[in-house]
Amino acid sequence: MRKLALALLIGSLAACATKPLPYGNFVHDAPATFNEKLAADALGQLVANFPPASTRLNLEHPTADPFGAALVEALRAKGYAVLEFQPKPVAKSASQANVEESTFANSATAKAAPAKKEAGQKFHYVIDGPFDGDLYRITLTVGSKALTRAYIVDNKTVTPAGAWARKE
Repeated sequence: MRKLALALLIGSLAACATKPLPYGNFVHDAPATFNEKLAADALGQLVANFPPASTRLNLEHPTADPFGAALVEALRAKGYAVLEFQPKPVAKSASQANVEESTFANSATAKAAPAKKEAGQKFHYVIDGPFDGDLYRITLTVGSKALTRAYIVDNKTVTPAGAWARKE
């Protein structure tokens, strides 16, 4: 009985550990200027806390949403080195791997294996809401530090609802 309980506990913990974390923009019905305003404000806070010319950011999730695209563009324009998210390749069967290895080895133009991922700080964001009607929240995480701010949307304008909070 104990072995069964232990197996179930380990199985449930493993399932939790492999579940992807919810990062990205979860606001789908925001006004047109919402994402640009948040991206500009987020950039200002990142510049104040992490110097652009010496900070590399490795995005940990896709940035297909309007906020992500605006933020990545603004980060690069300001001087940040941004490594965009690249999904892990799908595992190949042993026979496919052997064929590719032999093709690579026999290729006249074979090059060295790709370099390791560049050093940098993990970076992701979460935009969620609305809470209590028109209150939204943005959280930026750089390495182990988190920056959070709330915003109010009123008459299709976005205004900060408080100061930035920083968690070390």
